[in-house]
Amino acid sequence: FWACLRAGVIAVPVYPPSPDKLAQALAKLELIRAACSAYNCLTDKTVNWLRQTSSIMHTWPLALTWRVTEGVTFRTKRGTTGDLQAMPIAIDDMAFL
Repeated sequence: FWACLRAGVIAVPVYPPSPDKLAQALAKLELIRAACSAYNCLTDKTVNWLRQTSSIMHTWPLALTWRVTEGVTFRTKRGTTGDLQAMPIAIDDMAFL
């Protein structure tokens, strides 16, 4: 959530799909994706592994670009690792769905 705020994008938190009910979870994920026109999905290594290994049997939302966030570093304008600069925020800006 905080990374989304810092990047200036709207966070849409969704529970990770359960392997026990994967088809149902993926249908729900696609409905959420379509409702908010999401095109990026921030995830962890475990969910990304599930996505990669289950793609033979299940269709994951095709319109999403999956981004594993573990180990992500940010670069400043000078090219060194550092904190992101905060985006300007107005009182009526949406931050969370």
